[in-house]
Amino acid sequence: MKLLSDRGSGTPLVLVCALMCDEELFAGQADRLSRRRRVMIFQSEGEESLRDAAVELLSMVGALGLRSVDLGGLSMGGAIALEAVSRCPSAVRRLLLMGTRHTADDEDGRAARRETIRQLEEGRMEQVLEGFLPSLLSEQSRRDHGERVRTMFRRLGPALYARQLRTLLTRRDQSGTLAAFQGPLLCLTGAQDSLTPLDLQRRMAALAPRGQWGVIPGNVGHLSSLEAPQAVLREIEVFLTD
Repeated sequence: MKLLSDRGSGTPLVLVCALMCDEELFAGQADRLSRRRRVMIFQSEGEESLRDAAVELLSMVGALGLRSVDLGGLSMGGAIALEAVSRCPSAVRRLLLMGTRHTADDEDGRAARRETIRQLEEGRMEQVLEGFLPSLLSEQSRRDHGERVRTMFRRLGPALYARQLRTLLTRRDQSGTLAAFQGPLLCLTGAQDSLTPLDLQRRMAALAPRGQWGVIPGNVGHLSSLEAPQAVLREIEVFLTD
């Protein structure tokens, strides 16, 4: 895990980035949130497993002197957050899952990830990227933000992409983790997110004793914090209100 930014003071909020995203993913929220909170943004470096990523995250947070935090993640970041809760639920006060899925990949999903890794290792990053964009952004967002996402992917590079995909191959079902979590939970998705649609978020929220769900309306796909920064900021601020 890599700590990308650490700003502000007050109640700590940890945000974990999605696949092939860096701190730009939360640029529309971090500055405002850091006026009242300590906001830390982490990125996976492609650990051996999601569990290893979660262990590293918890270790780094502990090394900063923090016993418990509000924890959020988008997509892969949400999967890491769920693993962290599974490992040490007492370290997480509130859990924010954006564009996250709690179920394990089926064999077709794992095969697709392996095929993408093969293409990346063959130097076909641009082909992979263009094929993936429709899953990440709504049609309108591809026009408005597509180049930002392309630039972010290119900045991070194919080697990290392949490593993170290998990490995601270890995704396991987290239904039990959600059912056991006693803190507040918000499952948030974009209205046009085909990867983690609203019905899935409702089912996830229903598993947790204090679960709730929300949808970001309009032309918003999987990378909601980038596509609709102000709407996502409002949802987070309401959820984190003490």
